Amino acid sequence: MVEIDGGDVSNIDSISSNITPNDSNIPISLALQETDLINTMKAAMLIRGDIRCRLSQQYKCGYEIRPIIWFVRRTDEIDKTLEKIGLTWRKVFVKTEDITKLCHCFEMFFSLSTKQKELQMVQHFNGILPQPNDYDEVVEVLAQIKKYNEAL
Repeated sequence: MVEIDGGDVSNIDSISSNITPNDSNIPISLALQETDLINTMKAAMLIRGDIRCRLSQQYKCGYEIRPIIWFVRRTDEIDKTLEKIGLTWRKVFVKTEDITKLCHCFEMFFSLSTKQKELQMVQHFNGILPQPNDYDEVVEVLAQIKKYNEAL
């Protein structure tokens, strides 16, 4: 068992499962569940999220405001976890359905990420944050984001 000193999870990559699918004492489904859990936890340490607010000529108001999720780097654990939830690797996830799947998968592991608060905001605003049409709506949306952020 790995001991975590003061929340330090830097040695998580060195964790190897004591249970193998060939172990006759443990059902194969339990061994696979443990492997999936370890992969998900390793991936959760690399997940990041935020509300993207940037200038854009694509939108009438001049700003793009939307929830996004990304991973710091690509690893085998991330690829395996994404495959299990029906997604493929992307640099940034912006589709509402993809973000919903990722939030559902990683919600209980948000605390392993350095962007826990931001991931909670992404989960809250995913699918409900309107794309503003004019400057007044931009100010209104930013006020909603700020208010929720302060509530966390």
